[in-house]
Amino acid sequence: MSAAGSWWPVGDHLLPDGLTLTLEDQMQLQAHLDIAERAADRADDILARARAANLDAEEIDHLREKATAARIAYYDALNADLAQ
Repeated sequence: MSAAGSWWPVGDHLLPDGLTLTLEDQMQLQAHLDIAERAADRADDILARARAANLDAEEIDHLREKATAARIAYYDALNADLAQ
């Protein structure tokens, strides 16, 4: 079994045939996913605080767009990695 098959095969399906990820590669990719998830969580938190502070609708819409984009970026990355 290859290193890619011995652990969560993050991004393995995106590699050219015959190329595998090392455990170190997989761990680095997982770390990047974790960073994207934390960024999305922070954006959601900022949006929630803005709503609680009753910021104007235009500012809240802008923050909602940023939060949505951050969450979509995280889920896109996660779904690509889980599409094995």
